[in-house]
Amino acid sequence: MTLPIESFDRAYCQQGLQFMPNPTEAMKRVLKALKPGGHFTCAVWSPATEKSNVIMYHLGQALMDVGRARWFDVAVKPMSWSTTTDGAGYTKLEDALIAAGFTNPDVCVEDGVFEFADMDTAVAIAKVGPYGAELVEDIELWDAFAENFANRLRPYVQPDGRVVTPARSYVGHGVAPWN
Repeated sequence: MTLPIESFDRAYCQQGLQFMPNPTEAMKRVLKALKPGGHFTCAVWSPATEKSNVIMYHLGQALMDVGRARWFDVAVKPMSWSTTTDGAGYTKLEDALIAAGFTNPDVCVEDGVFEFADMDTAVAIAKVGPYGAELVEDIELWDAFAENFANRLRPYVQPDGRVVTPARSYVGHGVAPWN
């Protein structure tokens, strides 16, 4: 990715850094494209667990339950970039902002939800993964997966049929140095 040097006042990356081979290097490139004093804001998912980013956790577990462990990392790994050994994922994002050269780094936790109109829509998110085509082309596999995934998501069904699961992100901000 080539960006013009010192051309932007602000840059934003929502849920993209965790998909990049080297998020810190990507931030360094953004920093070069910012004017002095320019602002960069980014968000990354917290790890997928039974309490945080629940939909992705259960998607990964359902893939494993139907014998597709090889797809687990593809489904869940982007939710793991922010993982640190001390369990404070936001510190990894803050460390990356510092390593990229941003000043005044600030990271906060943002709790939200993934919300789907109904169970069919929630289960269908698996179709858009890189393993989606292979998953749906085998009708028996899809049916087994869909049943497993739906069973895992049942505790999150609201009285009106919506599926609402907890989701957590870390939101980071840094400033391009003035000199």
